[in-house]
Amino acid sequence: MPLRLLLVENSKADAKLIVHELRKEGLDLDFVRVNTPQDLEAALDENNWDAVIADYGIPEFTGLEALRIIHDKGLDLPFILVSGSIGEKKAVDAMRAGAHDFILKGDFSRLVPALERELRQANVRRERRQALEKLSCAHDELEARVRQRTAELEQANEACRAEVVLRTQAMESLHNYAQRLTVLEETMRRKLATELHDELGRNLTVLGLNFNIVSNSLSQNAREKLGERISDSITMLEEMGRKVRSMMTMLRPPLLDEYGLVAALRSHADRFAKRAGIAADTQLEEIEPRLSDELELAFFRIAQEAMANVSKHAEATCVTLKLGRYEGGVRLSISDDGRGFDPCRNKPSDSGAGWGLAIMRERAESVRARFSLDSRPGRGTVLSVETGEE
Repeated sequence: MPLRLLLVENSKADAKLIVHELRKEGLDLDFVRVNTPQDLEAALDENNWDAVIADYGIPEFTGLEALRIIHDKGLDLPFILVSGSIGEKKAVDAMRAGAHDFILKGDFSRLVPALERELRQANVRRERRQALEKLSCAHDELEARVRQRTAELEQANEACRAEVVLRTQAMESLHNYAQRLTVLEETMRRKLATELHDELGRNLTVLGLNFNIVSNSLSQNAREKLGERISDSITMLEEMGRKVRSMMTMLRPPLLDEYGLVAALRSHADRFAKRAGIAADTQLEEIEPRLSDELELAFFRIAQEAMANVSKHAEATCVTLKLGRYEGGVRLSISDDGRGFDPCRNKPSDSGAGWGLAIMRERAESVRARFSLDSRPGRGTVLSVETGEE
């Protein structure tokens, strides 16, 4: 197949010379010469071209303008400038604008090698684009198939929940959903804690200062009449401040970020013992190097949820937290001496019961940790979560 060449040249003689040089080197040409922007655009619209050779200095229509027209049409064609004389700065500007090479009209010895090189490069770019387009089409087709398959699996899951393949798919979907929920939950917790600190906490502090200022500014007579009320109000503000700080700690414990899992667990256990009236024994080993932020947060939230369940349901007198390394990784366990229960009967229900264990299990699995539960009526409960092998 002949090489389809578009010549942007106002001189017939120069165009003939270029064509002669190319054919002399054995190239089979099919060429058209244009010398105005309109003719160039028409030629580009009417035919497909393999390469463009343009005169740099056509009056009122430079080679760079021809290059711009080609780029505006989104075409990737080998583009070689020719010129009777071109300075170094103009040559650099031309290359920066997207020209692939430039040739002096007095020396066409580089023309054919340059053209052949750029044709090869254009072919490489074309093949790369085609490969990317095929890849994109394959990706789109795969996404369509995934969507179709997902829809089929969702329908099949309704009809046949006992099938192993569908169960695997459902668990994977639940795992991904749990990860997103965990991220959303922690984002909301951090936002709420920040707002409590920045807005409510600050306002309570300012309000307390204002009460003190008002109290100090009162006359002796007014102080005798209002002093007790102001004192009660200040006491209430201080209590509200303590509750706000407690809520902030529950939402996002600062100790976890600043000092790590052990400090956060120990502090939470102390608060739990005072609040619930249940003894808390902590046997916590410092883990060096520290676990990832995701693992520390998951371990803390699981302990938090487990201890909340103990206070609400276990009727226990003591809860024990253990954290330490074992041969395969790190293990956290929460055990109590309460009344225990039958795990097989503790399933999530529409009323909201039974979801605590499911949430803890999903939180563990979201960080690729193993969750286990051992409980019997009258024998207490042991809940543990373990990282995999490190």
